[in-house]
Amino acid sequence: MWPQRGALLGMQQRVQMLGQAARSQPGERVLCHGDLIGDNLLGDRGGRLWAVDWDGAALAPRERDLALFTGQGFERFLEDYRADVGALDLDPTLVAFFLLRRNLDDLVDWLGAVLAADRPEQQRRADLDGVRWCLSRWGELEARIDHTRLLARRQRSIDV
Repeated sequence: MWPQRGALLGMQQRVQMLGQAARSQPGERVLCHGDLIGDNLLGDRGGRLWAVDWDGAALAPRERDLALFTGQGFERFLEDYRADVGALDLDPTLVAFFLLRRNLDDLVDWLGAVLAADRPEQQRRADLDGVRWCLSRWGELEARIDHTRLLARRQRSIDV
């Protein structure tokens, strides 16, 4: 981790600045799941989708959950989302904050697991792969944030 120290401190500083910007913006708070990933989404035989594992639920800007859907297919996802909930003024700053914070949270969790002396060596090596994965994602996350900014600008120009 030491060779990555400068980059990690930069990541932490960026997330803190985004968090300050996010807190300063008034906005609607909704019930957010907080971890809407594939493992927490189940489909039933009737074609309905169910979100499970609500232990991270909180009242937050909707971008907290939307951030995890950014990337390939996000534009189509937003079209369907807007059709269901109505107008949405997507805030790229909030998306950036929640997406990058999630990555740092995951990194800290993986790193804690690596350092846990009570875990078997094989598990700690697997956990180290999780640390590497988090570190390797930063560029991809930045691209997803840039794409979100573009989508938000496009939507604002349509709304005007």
